[in-house]
Amino acid sequence: MTTQLPIKKEFPYNPIGAFNYQNPNPYTIMFVYTKTGGFIIKGGLLDCEKYFHQNVKDACVVHQTMFHKKATRTNYSIKNVKHKIYFTRYEKDCYHTIILIKNNVPHVIKQFRRVPRKWIKELNQFV
Repeated sequence: MTTQLPIKKEFPYNPIGAFNYQNPNPYTIMFVYTKTGGFIIKGGLLDCEKYFHQNVKDACVVHQTMFHKKATRTNYSIKNVKHKIYFTRYEKDCYHTIILIKNNVPHVIKQFRRVPRKWIKELNQFV
C-alpha cells in the first residue's frame, strides 16, 4: 500500500505562446523526496522551478514530469547536495545510474532498474 504525498503548492496553469509550437511553460508535476518525507509541486514549469529554488533548501531527489499536448517527458535529478551527482540512463542499458563526479572522474554510486519513489539512502553521505 502506498501513501499519498501532500501537495505543498499548486499554481494556476497559464500556457505561454501558441500550442502549435513547443510550449516553454508545460504543465508540470514535481515529486520532491527528502530525508524527512516528500511533497508535490504542481503548475507551469516556470512557476514550479521558481518556487522550488526559492523554498527548498534540503537535499532531495526530484522526479519531474512535464506534459505538453499528448506527450510527456520525465526527468530525475538530485538537488542541494555537496558534490556533483546526477542520474543517467543509456539507450541500450535498462538501468538508471547515479553517478558522482569527483576530480573529473565519474564514480557509480548505485544502479536501479526503476528509480525509487523515496529518498535514496546511498545519498546520505553526500548531504
